[in-house]
Amino acid sequence: LKTFLKKIEFDRVGIFTYSHEENTTAHLLDDNIHGEVKEQRAQEIMEVQQEISFQKNEEKIGKIFK
Repeated sequence: LKTFLKKIEFDRVGIFTYSHEENTTAHLLDDNIHGEVKEQRAQEIMEVQQEISFQKNEEKIGKIFK
């Protein structure tokens, strides 16, 4: 996912960790990834996106947009 983000360079992304939702097919699956691991992965993805956003915003410095 991090490689994909670096390639596409989205302006914005929303990141969230997986959680079981009742009445869904995924709810039947085992959730064997510890919450701390999920949070760490989400943080790593956000760090990639923050760098992309920073670079995109830096390119706009001194420009006028209408």
